[in-house]
Amino acid sequence: MAAGKTLFIVAGEPSGDLHAANLLRALRERAPDLQARGIGGPRLAAAGMTLQHDLASDAVMGLFPVLAALPRLRRVFRDAVHQLDDARPSALLLVDYPGFNLRLAEQAKRRGIPVIWYIAPKVWAWARWRVKRIAKCVDQLLLILPFEEAWFRAAGLNALHVGSPVVDHWHSHVPTRTAALRGDAPFCVGLFPGSRRHVVRSVLPVFLDAAMRFDIAWCAAERSSGKSANANALSARPRFLLSNATTEGAAMVAAARARGLDVHACTGSALDLMHAVDLSLAASGTVTLELALSGKPFVVGYRLSAPFWVVAKLLVKIDHVAPVNLVAEARIVPEHVSVRSFAAAAADDLLRLSAGPARERCIADLAEVTRRLGPPGTAERAAAAVLEFLEARR
Repeated sequence: MAAGKTLFIVAGEPSGDLHAANLLRALRERAPDLQARGIGGPRLAAAGMTLQHDLASDAVMGLFPVLAALPRLRRVFRDAVHQLDDARPSALLLVDYPGFNLRLAEQAKRRGIPVIWYIAPKVWAWARWRVKRIAKCVDQLLLILPFEEAWFRAAGLNALHVGSPVVDHWHSHVPTRTAALRGDAPFCVGLFPGSRRHVVRSVLPVFLDAAMRFDIAWCAAERSSGKSANANALSARPRFLLSNATTEGAAMVAAARARGLDVHACTGSALDLMHAVDLSLAASGTVTLELALSGKPFVVGYRLSAPFWVVAKLLVKIDHVAPVNLVAEARIVPEHVSVRSFAAAAADDLLRLSAGPARERCIADLAEVTRRLGPPGTAERAAAAVLEFLEARR
């Protein structure tokens, strides 16, 4: 199968480099003769791709960094088009990275080169007019969110849900620090403000404020229920574990600890924290799917600048922001997306989800999300679909 086949692969970000590398390894297990070259990063190179440009190692984000990188991106794009002309791969395999990849897909289509796109652009969320461009130039979409398949098929595309890499990541991780992270705390709350510095700077002060409010309310509830004879003792209070603490985050944590909050800045895998905690407050993003797999309730919070809030109100066409709610097709975990602080509302939601019927209902809803995401083996199913596509094009 796939004898003599070649792929030109493009993955321009670290996450895409990781997912593309896993896919390439799965492809070569089934088709050892398959050749690959293209644009990516060190993981794709380690998986056996001839790396012609490394965009993933120094991926740029934000308006001004992207503008500064435009000359280089144009050079890389022109070289990629020349490669399509000179070496004519069996197919162009794109991984996420929509701004660059959609334009390259159009160039491939003009040259009669089939296009496969793994982890498709989120056009269902905003700029839906782009789906018409995608339909004209993409032959096969391999999708990681279950609701995307029906949406793209309704737009006339050959779309297939192959599962989520998040599931594979979750199941491959063996937690090693659960007891050490929990200590002797009766209840643990995870704080997951994300990894991007500008997001952490924006949401972490609100997260810590919400943690302080929850701490006070939780201790008051414990005193009133008679569960804790000395709710002011540190051992009888909840512990807060902060994931991916930055330099700025460490300073904020020190200030919160000085105010009496039992909060710890943690390094290492965020998945270890998810195994250790009972409840979480998280920024919107892939982390919400990982938290869903943990089966423990959480609250989502995110802050936007005022100009971006206005633009988002005009362009975004979805009812929910958090991926977990998109997969559930319902608001099963609270979302707080605001220009201002949402600390009080988030603390109320955390307290409500800490025990009782609301917590049990959320756990049941998260189990349904886990079922919809599917079992591990995403790269293997994607590889089977790619090889089947190549065979059909022979």
